[in-house]
Amino acid sequence: MSLFIFTTQIVGMVNPVILGWIQVFLGLEDPYKNPKLFGMFLLFSTTIPNILSIPCFYYSGLDYVIHKKKEEAVIEAAESYKDQNE
Repeated sequence: MSLFIFTTQIVGMVNPVILGWIQVFLGLEDPYKNPKLFGMFLLFSTTIPNILSIPCFYYSGLDYVIHKKKEEAVIEAAESYKDQNE
């Protein structure tokens, strides 16, 4: 968990710097001069990371299903043990 929080903080600090460099490279310091290009820049700067995160959510979902099945098995075992001792 701490590795996740650490990497999230690093990415959260580095990402605005990189996007700022790209914005300067494309000449979009003033969005009012070229709003269409700035809108495309915003679209891609939010869409690409979301698309790249799909595998992470997929694999974590698989792990979560395994976890829930194990949890359900433990609950079943506890209930059957309780029924046997009554």
